[in-house]
Amino acid sequence: MTTNQPILLNPPTNKQQSPQQYSGGPVFDFGPGWGFYVKRWLGKYLFKIVLPAIVIIVAMSIYVSKNKAENGEKTTAGNEMIKIVVLHGDSRALLARRALAEYLKENPQEILTGGQKLFIEEILRRKLANPKLIVGEVTEFAADDMKAAIAQAKQLTQFQLQKWEEYAKKVRF
Repeated sequence: MTTNQPILLNPPTNKQQSPQQYSGGPVFDFGPGWGFYVKRWLGKYLFKIVLPAIVIIVAMSIYVSKNKAENGEKTTAGNEMIKIVVLHGDSRALLARRALAEYLKENPQEILTGGQKLFIEEILRRKLANPKLIVGEVTEFAADDMKAAIAQAKQLTQFQLQKWEEYAKKVRF
């Protein structure tokens, strides 16, 4: 049995003709491997797509790391507006939290509990005008809004403050 004919599971009977194509099972033909195709693709697209994409990615990462190094926070000299740069992963609440932290850093006389800070954050979050946050965009919080929110937070009733304190336990300030 040294013939080169394949072994058929259902050999043809006299009524059936021998099939010309055999179904099932892979056919292992020798040919160029994946390395040949990768080399050909890189030769064709290296300077058109790959290098420009790498340059763009490196430039974006440098820009983002530069903004993170500045901590994304800027304040005007007149203290009229607190400007915060939107970073990747920021939400309205995080922007309000960073604005409040910046305001309290410049005005340390304000002593607030965690519940009061969370209440102020919620007020500032709702006043944020931008419907959609875009990375790199500068958002502004008015110092007057900050002062009004702090005044409201100090006038919370004991029951309201207790509820806000419960929520504040889940937040890192």
